[in-house]
Amino acid sequence: MSGRINPTDRTVFALVFHEAGENLGRSSHYDLFVRDNDYLLTWEFQHHPMDIPTQSVLQLANHRLEYLDFSGPLSGDRGILHPIDSGECSWLHRQPDRLILSFQGMQVCGTLYLTRVDCQKPCWNSQFIKEC
Repeated sequence: MSGRINPTDRTVFALVFHEAGENLGRSSHYDLFVRDNDYLLTWEFQHHPMDIPTQSVLQLANHRLEYLDFSGPLSGDRGILHPIDSGECSWLHRQPDRLILSFQGMQVCGTLYLTRVDCQKPCWNSQFIKEC
């Protein structure tokens, strides 16, 4: 993919608060889901992206589409998902090490810049520019 995206390349997103359960293996956090065909690209934010606009985030394994509108307890005592916001988003730029998305949610509205950094896990630096 060239990195330049057609402005009509729209998709959907959801931001949830993931209250950690005993078997999750990490602390409570926010998950950002972005639909990409038949799965959800997923990033873990330690803080709400609108509260702390610049933070390091962890890319998680792709999630099933069901999580886009899921609310409630997860199996295996992995915690509880609490929906925060959802809506449309658009890819503005997409390359393996640099992503730019524009969000049009009720709370999450603005542009998210993600830049991959070197670490043992798939880490990204994020910067969210609020536009609402």
